[in-house]
Amino acid sequence: MKTEYAKVFVTIAASKVLKANGLGTKTTWTTEDHLKAMAQAIADKTDSEHDEAYVQMIQDVLADTYNVSAFSQYLAKKFDGTGHFVRSEKKAKTVNELDAMLDAALAGK
Repeated sequence: MKTEYAKVFVTIAASKVLKANGLGTKTTWTTEDHLKAMAQAIADKTDSEHDEAYVQMIQDVLADTYNVSAFSQYLAKKFDGTGHFVRSEKKAKTVNELDAMLDAALAGK
């Protein structure tokens, strides 16, 4: 992350690690954590005197609208045959395909 907002993300991540260390557990980074950090960054940028309710409102909007793939699929189906919102025909490589490619690369093929 190359912006001033990185501080929000690392602060939240550090807080999670410190809490987990205090509990003797491990932590993870979830979509909810990422949306929380995004909401905090937006709140900090738009209202320097915001409260937690403002951050939560932003997080609620982000959580409700973040699924780009699902909306893209909806639009592609809705406008099928019109030329609008056409999704790429390329499919992601499967794990087996990636394994085969890596094995070939390691073997120098």
